Amino acid sequence: MLFGQFTFKIGDQVAVGGPGTCAFMPRNVPHAWKNTGSETGRVLFLYTPAAAGGLIEALSERRPADDDEHNCRMIPPSVKQITLSGPPSL
Repeated sequence: MLFGQFTFKIGDQVAVGGPGTCAFMPRNVPHAWKNTGSETGRVLFLYTPAAAGGLIEALSERRPADDDEHNCRMIPPSVKQITLSGPPSL
């Protein structure tokens, strides 16, 4: 984490961290993160393999027009193995 305060949920564990915090979010373990500080925060995410980064890029290219479009959003084949499990649990 570069600055700010974030809360991470990895599996059943919840942790809060500030600048310098590192969090490992293994594949096949449900995880979520949320800025819980009073100011804008900044986090550097590293993905390996890089397929998860492709999902983030695909989801950020364009916001859905409505709920129907959100539910039908096309995800590139390279990231089909990633499962979105609904809104963050934080």
